[in-house]
Amino acid sequence: MAAAQQTGTAVFSGRYSTQIGAGAHHRLRRSGFAGITSNPPPEGPMDLEDYDSLVFRVRGDGRQYIASLRCENWLVDQRSHDVWQAFLFARKGEWTEVEIPLSRFLLTWKGKVVEEMVEVNAKRITGLGISLAGGDQLQPEGDYCLGLDWIKARNTRLYNPEEERAQQEQQAQQEQQRQQQAQRPEEHGSSVLRSV
Repeated sequence: MAAAQQTGTAVFSGRYSTQIGAGAHHRLRRSGFAGITSNPPPEGPMDLEDYDSLVFRVRGDGRQYIASLRCENWLVDQRSHDVWQAFLFARKGEWTEVEIPLSRFLLTWKGKVVEEMVEVNAKRITGLGISLAGGDQLQPEGDYCLGLDWIKARNTRLYNPEEERAQQEQQAQQEQQRQQQAQRPEEHGSSVLRSV
């Protein structure tokens, strides 16, 4: 599946298993997690306060995935075990943009949803991640592969899809013109001699 990936994209892939290996730590009681997460930005937390959704350009494989956000705690400015999570529905075998409103992210602690409604501290995002939706009921054992092209923050109050589409088309045309010019022999103003 990775060979069919678009150039310049990431691939989250592996083999999902709930089996506990023979050399596992004696306290390990269950298995079945697979996830990736970004490192905290070296320049400090990301400020997404002016945005109300995240958009993931992904290609799915038929499995269920979860998008996650980590942010500094509202009460103490340090990394906590709090993670905000939302389902990431990616179409199988097709590149699509999946928009998830920040209001859809639910606070979790060690994989369990926290009952109280707590707002994401969008001004202090320290990490983004993607994981397989866990549990034997959701995931069969076997290979998984999610393609990831990009993640964007979007302010839907200001977003104009037609304008963005026109900008993308213009950029594609400009890129095509650049490639065509690069393939042409250079013209230095000299004339070509022809025999008659």
